[in-house]
Amino acid sequence: MSVGTTGDGQAYLGVSVTNSAYAVDGSTDSEAAVTIDLGDTGNESVGFNDDATTYVNGILELTNNAADGNSIEVSLGGAESGHSKSQTVSIAGADVTFALSDPDTGADGDLAYATVSAGGTTTVDAEINTAVENSGDDEMLTLYAEDGSS
Repeated sequence: MSVGTTGDGQAYLGVSVTNSAYAVDGSTDSEAAVTIDLGDTGNESVGFNDDATTYVNGILELTNNAADGNSIEVSLGGAESGHSKSQTVSIAGADVTFALSDPDTGADGDLAYATVSAGGTTTVDAEINTAVENSGDDEMLTLYAEDGSS
């Protein structure tokens, strides 16, 4: 699974690796800024246990690089699926749910984003569920950021 960006190290939303056991900085790769390698599901010697759920805290770090100094609101998912504090991606032999580590809590207790101040960061965790039967659908993790100053 890869997370692609424009290739600009100072992009509006910076994406970097914080857990090198499962993610690799692909900044020299023209295709992806980060490659997430969750191993071989179904083969305990090189991957995750079958029929289990494994948590990986802080697999990615997202940085607010906005030039205007404003805060940004970061969420997962796109306009077609709705912005959320989590997104599930199917891969061969597992479902992986990515979630913001520290989403905001509003009056309803459940907002769909994390507010990141200028120069600040937030992290993304992963939950790998190998107790599912699927072949993977080449789904992609979508990161979304917008100006949070309003």
